[in-house]
Amino acid sequence: MERLYSVADIMERYHLKSRQTAAKRMKQMDTQLNTRPYLVPESAVLAWERGRTVHPPEVIRAAMRRKRAAG
Repeated sequence: MERLYSVADIMERYHLKSRQTAAKRMKQMDTQLNTRPYLVPESAVLAWERGRTVHPPEVIRAAMRRKRAAG
């Protein structure tokens, strides 16, 4: 069974001080379960994190050079 994160869990994971901010982030994860208390599955948390990952400029430039050289 998949782990479910509560508002308190999200606050702890992202070092947030506001319950409202944690709830807002949970809503951005698009898979918030319509329960009280709010819960979000771990897969949604991980997908949200992957979507917000930013690669360093060096990695992006290298990928662009490889694409130009190949195409």
